[in-house]
Amino acid sequence: MAMLHIAADYGDADACRELGKVYHDGEEIRIDHLKAVRYLRKASEEGDANAQYLLGMMYMNGTMVRIDLPSAYMLLRQSSISGNVNALYQLGMMYLNGTYVRRSEMSAYQCFRRCSELGMREADYMIENFSSLSRP
Repeated sequence: MAMLHIAADYGDADACRELGKVYHDGEEIRIDHLKAVRYLRKASEEGDANAQYLLGMMYMNGTMVRIDLPSAYMLLRQSSISGNVNALYQLGMMYLNGTYVRRSEMSAYQCFRRCSELGMREADYMIENFSSLSRP
């Protein structure tokens, strides 16, 4: 743990993400919401797609932070652009349900289709249930 703290203090995004997860999950140490968010924010600002996804989901669900849908959307979008398939799937769910964004079955379908192309089985299920959607 000491090495992770040292690396994080020097701005290592991977170390910040890992510390954020450790403080979030409480596996090796006591759960600390403030430290979890601080380290995940730092990693997110450095462009770490996994940290952006984790922090985005925290804002989406109100885990350790207040629900903040604009921040959730921004972080999930950034993460998906960097290739995080889980973030892209969550964006699809946001479009499908009209959560923060205007409801758009077409946008949701496009997100799910790309997730499917990347091998996500959950997206295959979502696509199969889009019988009313006019596909591109």
